[in-house]
Amino acid sequence: MRYLLDTHAFIWWTTDDHRLSAGVRAIMQADNEVFFSVASVWEISIKAQLGRLEFDYDPTIVIPLRIAAYALTVL
Repeated sequence: MRYLLDTHAFIWWTTDDHRLSAGVRAIMQADNEVFFSVASVWEISIKAQLGRLEFDYDPTIVIPLRIAAYALTVL
C-alpha cells in the first residue's frame, strides 16, 4: 500500500512519541511505500523558527537522515 505521512506522524515516529497510534506504527513497520511531503519539511522549519516546535536535535541535519533511514519517498 501507499501512504502519505503527515507532519505530526513524522515527528512522532522519529521521536518514538506515545501519541503515534498503533495503526500508524504498524503501517510504518510493514512493507508499505510511505511518502513524505516537502511541505511538511517547510512546516517543521517554520514552526521551529517560531518556537512552536522544540527538538533535542538540529532538525536541518536529522530530518534528512531520518527520511533516508526510513526509506521515505519525498514528494
